[in-house]
Amino acid sequence: MSVTKRSFVVAIAVVSMVAAATAAERRGSTSPSQGPRRTPAAPVFNGVLFEESVRAAMNGSVKGYAFAVADRDGRIQARAAGGWAQTSSDGNVRMTTATVSGLGSVTKMMSGAALLHLFERHALANASVEAQLEMPMLDKLPEKWRTQWRGRNLERITYRDLLQHKSGFRDGSCDGTERQPLQYLADGVKIPDVGKFRCYNNFNIYLLRYLIVSIAYPGEAAAIHKQHESRSLEDYTEKVNIAFSHEYERFLRQEFFPRSLDPFPATCRPQKELAASKSAKGYADKDDNKGAYVHSKSEELDPDFYCASQGSWYNSAEGLALFGRNLLYTDRWVSPATRALMFNPARADDRFPWAGVVENDDFGKEMGQSAWPSHGGSEGGYRAALVQLPYGHVGAALINSGDRSSAQIAATLMKSFYAATRGEPIARTHHAMTPSAYQAFVSELDESAHSIEWVDFYNVGSQVFVNAIVRPAGRGGKNYVRHGLTGAQYQQEYETQVTRGRRRLALVDSYLDGGQVRYAFIMEPGDGKSLPAYHGVDAAEHKRLFDTYTARGFAPTSVSVVSIDGERRFSTSWAAGRVNGLMVRSTVDGKEYQALASEMAGKMSLVYLNTYVHQGEVQYSAVFVGGGSGRQIWRHGMSEETYQKEFDEHTGKGFGLKLVAGAGTRNNQVFAAVWER
Repeated sequence: MSVTKRSFVVAIAVVSMVAAATAAERRGSTSPSQGPRRTPAAPVFNGVLFEESVRAAMNGSVKGYAFAVADRDGRIQARAAGGWAQTSSDGNVRMTTATVSGLGSVTKMMSGAALLHLFERHALANASVEAQLEMPMLDKLPEKWRTQWRGRNLERITYRDLLQHKSGFRDGSCDGTERQPLQYLADGVKIPDVGKFRCYNNFNIYLLRYLIVSIAYPGEAAAIHKQHESRSLEDYTEKVNIAFSHEYERFLRQEFFPRSLDPFPATCRPQKELAASKSAKGYADKDDNKGAYVHSKSEELDPDFYCASQGSWYNSAEGLALFGRNLLYTDRWVSPATRALMFNPARADDRFPWAGVVENDDFGKEMGQSAWPSHGGSEGGYRAALVQLPYGHVGAALINSGDRSSAQIAATLMKSFYAATRGEPIARTHHAMTPSAYQAFVSELDESAHSIEWVDFYNVGSQVFVNAIVRPAGRGGKNYVRHGLTGAQYQQEYETQVTRGRRRLALVDSYLDGGQVRYAFIMEPGDGKSLPAYHGVDAAEHKRLFDTYTARGFAPTSVSVVSIDGERRFSTSWAAGRVNGLMVRSTVDGKEYQALASEMAGKMSLVYLNTYVHQGEVQYSAVFVGGGSGRQIWRHGMSEETYQKEFDEHTGKGFGLKLVAGAGTRNNQVFAAVWER
């Protein structure tokens, strides 16, 4: 079947939308009021917690996923992605928030916004947008259609009716049937349905290709009619469908998209226009190994191929979020008055071009609005959702397998956003990871805007575990981390990244792996050439170097200790500038550390803590500096269960985890941690 013939059928059925409301209400009737909207102070949005929440819900549940949140100023505040855009045997492409994936019916948001933009330009009439929405749409359809079906009530349908899915065109979801375009028009609509009965139907937005072109390019629309008016009605419809669709695409690409303040990679021809590694294939489920695009490459290359107004477009999660921010928070396409018409939480059934809502009772209690507009899409193996989020944000969610519905990923997006706006802590933490799990975690972070700020490799008997803390990367960029290095490899990295590069050593960590000393480090962006550092020295050399560097005005940022063959080995990193009081102890046991902590409490802050096993006993290496201890909570000697309870309690009170260290003998591991705010 040709591209033209197949897409003639308006079930255009590959495009579907989960969550179409069907409520018979009169235009102007209201849903239950949510009360006056309050405007509380916006909470801090924590992108790390958002990503953690999304990953907890999506990892291993779908083939690939990409979620992004943009703020009103066009900044991407959070990126969460994982899994495969194309499986290892089917292209070998990892999913990221920059990967282009199928939108399905979320395409309708672009088409609806394009029509509203024409109304803002008074292209239909010299009247307000609201007045233009109430005008009948019939006289902008192809000329041969306008007089073909008199008495079917088509002249009663307005532009608003189409955008609200209250046109009266019923499909299988609303006690109707799936039909071809001409049959929808020939059957007409019932007067009681028009403007009152919401029935989500692809045909409503299918018609926008004709309306947008007739309004934007009236001369071209007339020429298309004249070229094909002698054909039979069926042939005429087939030919004008292709021609109008090409002009619709031209309007979007040449006039609508370029007005965005933020470029985004929208396309309906991913195989023709993008490198193979830039797009995701759709899969039946997470276990499917053979994916497919909405159309084949040969179809995309066909001169008669066209971009539909109701589906079949692609965008990235970041791109879709930025599209949403331009629609909702700038005047590039529509004005504030028009945005107010698009969604009113007290009259949610009158929304347009939004097709659904996402409910969140917690935000309802907090700010008086529980319903937030959304649009979902499902096409082939692709699922997508665009959601307006509270406090000036917009979110996008994309997956490329049929394991979740668009309504489900929209709910995940909202739930994760709520979790990320509960204030402190501002860090994501993991403890007691295996090195392989840590490596996978670091690989995930490669696709996000966050980086490792604290790492602690430690031994429990012969086993190796890792604690890590992640925070949003600073303006200078992400931290550079490595682990599992021999002394020679660590020295080579230091010379490359610090001595000859543009990084500074923030933390060095030493531990045993297979009976051999290994090193991990965190390097920050910046010039660290003038800062001292050493690793693997014995106690005498450590004392000599330590006294030398503190006398020169440097302060230690880490003092890692590892015990091998009964002898301690020391490794350090340093920062410039004298501190207001410095106390460092690196060879104390649990009782001695307790006494030290009691002495320092209220006087100094604990800025570094390392635990290690020496001669069968857990010992501590701590760095205290003057001031700020009143904002810290210190705990040590905790079991894993106790640590988790302490973590939940203190983070729940707004304290962020600053550092966590572990050590142990045999299977008995203990933790020490510092929280602060």
